[in-house]
Amino acid sequence: MPASRLQLSPAFFKTPNWWASFVGIPFAWNGSTREGVSCWGLVCLVYKDVFGIRLPRFNELETQIEKGAGSFADFASTGEPVPLDEVRSGDVLHMWGVYKGKRRATHCGVVTEPGFVLHAEEVVGSCVSRYKGDSRFLHRVIGAYRLE
Repeated sequence: MPASRLQLSPAFFKTPNWWASFVGIPFAWNGSTREGVSCWGLVCLVYKDVFGIRLPRFNELETQIEKGAGSFADFASTGEPVPLDEVRSGDVLHMWGVYKGKRRATHCGVVTEPGFVLHAEEVVGSCVSRYKGDSRFLHRVIGAYRLE
């Protein structure tokens, strides 16, 4: 089912620690399996394993960025923007990151609960970080999307 027709039920995300099995996956550029994930690959893995939904691969986004045709926000346009004070588990958080030495709007993760995001970092792999009230993330958060 295409993401634009996706009807997500938040019921699964109410399961305590639904995200735990996704923590600790090693980082791998363009990875989207439990052997290694990038940030977008982790989002794809969560949506595939939890909902059976295959999201577009990062190389499609990378091609758009290289052409100057947009950012993750454009790529995630099948989702509805969500005000940060209304995010819920399963929403995709969009953040600033560094890509090929430049600050770009290419980092993302899945909200585990309001204020926390499951994402992948090059040094630590997949992890859960606090994005609200954490000065390290305060300047990075751009917005959130709900894919439904």
